[in-house]
Amino acid sequence: MTTWETLAVAITTGGTYSWTLLPPAPTTGDLEITNSSSLTITELYVALSSARTWGPDQLAGTIAPSGTFTLIDIAPGTYDFQAVASDGTTAWEVFDVVITAGEISSWALLPPAPTTGDLLVNKDHCVAITELYVAPSSGT
Repeated sequence: MTTWETLAVAITTGGTYSWTLLPPAPTTGDLEITNSSSLTITELYVALSSARTWGPDQLAGTIAPSGTFTLIDIAPGTYDFQAVASDGTTAWEVFDVVITAGEISSWALLPPAPTTGDLLVNKDHCVAITELYVAPSSGT
């Protein structure tokens, strides 16, 4: 419930007075998360940047690929956020996000970087290739 109060207003006969009731100043901020990956997000954790552990999961549902979710009513401060995908291994983290009262911060979850690559071998000779060995340059 919001209430307004004013004190010591002098009202005289025949006078016209107006009182503008403004909404209260916001006391919390929001974080809008956009899932730009092809994975469904199933968990979202929040912690003050000074904390040593994550808080509880903040998602009641999921964030589908190309979907958005807004975490609302976050007290002003500096936070770390972690999102976990449905595969249980892919995660995104962002640190030191400043949440300001009355503002919406944003975080885009981009597709994960590839962890493997491809090797294309062109055979421009008449001798058949029967074996191919690949090893890191640091290996034997």
